[in-house]
Amino acid sequence: LHLLSRRQRQMCIRAGIKCGDYYEHSIRRINTVKLDKTSFVYDGKAKKPNVYVNDSTGKPLKNNKDYTVAYNSDCKSVGKHSVKIIFKGDYSGSRVLYYTVLPKQTNISNLKTSKKSLTVSWKKVTQVSGYQIQYSQSKSFKNAKTVNVGYKYSSKKISGLKAGKRYYVRIRTYKNAHNNKYYSSWNKTKNITIKSKILDAAVNESGYSGIFCLPSNLTGDLFVICLLYTSDAADDLIGV
Repeated sequence: LHLLSRRQRQMCIRAGIKCGDYYEHSIRRINTVKLDKTSFVYDGKAKKPNVYVNDSTGKPLKNNKDYTVAYNSDCKSVGKHSVKIIFKGDYSGSRVLYYTVLPKQTNISNLKTSKKSLTVSWKKVTQVSGYQIQYSQSKSFKNAKTVNVGYKYSSKKISGLKAGKRYYVRIRTYKNAHNNKYYSSWNKTKNITIKSKILDAAVNESGYSGIFCLPSNLTGDLFVICLLYTSDAADDLIGV
């Protein structure tokens, strides 16, 4: 005795042939089709997220029995990738889900300041189209300015800054792929106070290694209070 499911019997009826005896069993509809991860960071290795399929009762369907999974041939490059789930057995149809591989992050290796400017240096990484630098006087990067730099470079001088002001700086990588631009996460924010010509001279003449300044408003007059410092000596306070 050859027993058929409802779907198999319907296929026989449509074909106009007798295929066997019919038995009826309940097939729950598919409720959830998802990936365990939808975002990865490029590391040169193939990225193949796991697929989870559940019916309306929450029961998981079985891979290779109820469905098969097909990944793109290229699963490691930066960009958007697809996963095709093809249903079989008691189920039919297909679904396509997507995940993204983002470029690797970089970090600021050094911040230097000169007259009304700063120079940002960073570690070069592979598989990127360039680097994006943001800088602002606000720690939250309100009204931040953005500079894009090509992948061949590992430093950038930014001019036209205000002397004596503190600037916050961060950097991320980007990759152009499939008519889209994909960004890494931002690196840890760093900050620096911009030097003026007078303060540079004070540092050079004193033999100290750096200077840190804060604006002050005493008796209605504007002052800048500065600390000259060395790595192995106590801080000395001077007024400019």
